[in-house]
Order: sequence, then structure tokens, then C-alpha cells
Amino acid sequence: MDKAKLRFVIQALMFLCLVALAGVGLLMEFVLIPGREKIVKYGRNVKLSFLGLDRNGWGELHLYIAFIFLALLAIHLSLHWKKIVALYEKTIPDQKRRNIIAWAFLLISVILIYFAFLISPEVRETGRGGGRYGIQQQMKGVR
Repeated sequence: MDKAKLRFVIQALMFLCLVALAGVGLLMEFVLIPGREKIVKYGRNVKLSFLGLDRNGWGELHLYIAFIFLALLAIHLSLHWKKIVALYEKTIPDQKRRNIIAWAFLLISVILIYFAFLISPEVRETGRGGGRYGIQQQMKGVR
């Protein structure tokens, strides 16, 4: 396969991944609603699923699609690397400024990727039937 066809296939797959990410995200947000929202909508605590997957299952699929998208993005960038570098050099002619911006961009990218691994969540006991609403009620009582 020549480079132009490969680029087209990679870009088409990236587009499908983005559409799938949006679709699964919307499904999780508006159809497979979380916790208290289920009780408000259905009048009782129910288990919601679609195609045999619950909200957590679709969340896992969302994550796997994101990993595939990132792999395709890396391939896409490597296929366009010469064009990216040429455009960057043309846009910012000063070598020193280019280096500073490139290092800042790299640092921000690394922080954004590893952000989830750099934080520690706050852990609180919720008791029976807590969840998000239970924590809100407990916090009101603490104040």
C-alpha cells in the first residue's frame, strides 16, 4: 500500500474512533445514567444495560477505543512528521523560541497523559446507600 492510501486509511479509522468515542460517551451520559439519576427517572433503583453491557462495560469500551485512537494518532503523526516540522519552522522562525515552545508543549503533554497517575483520590466512608448523594449529605452535615 502506498503512503497516500495508508494515510487515508489511518485518517478514516481515526474518524471512526472519534465518532465511536462520542457515541459511547453520549450513551453513557444520557441513556445509561448513573446512580441517583436512575432513581429519579425510573422511580426505583434499576440496572441499565445495552447490548449486554452496563455503564461500566461501556466505559471500558470507551477506554479501549481511546487507546486505539491514540495509537492511530501516533501513526498519523509519524506519517506527517516532515510536514509538521516544516510548518513549525516556517511558523516560528527563531530557533530559540521554537525550542522553548517545543519543550513546553512536551511537558504539558506528559503532564496531561500522566495526570491520572499523579493524583491520589480523597477516600471517605459513605455508609449504606451513600454514593455521590450520600457524600453530599455528609458534607452538609460536617459544615
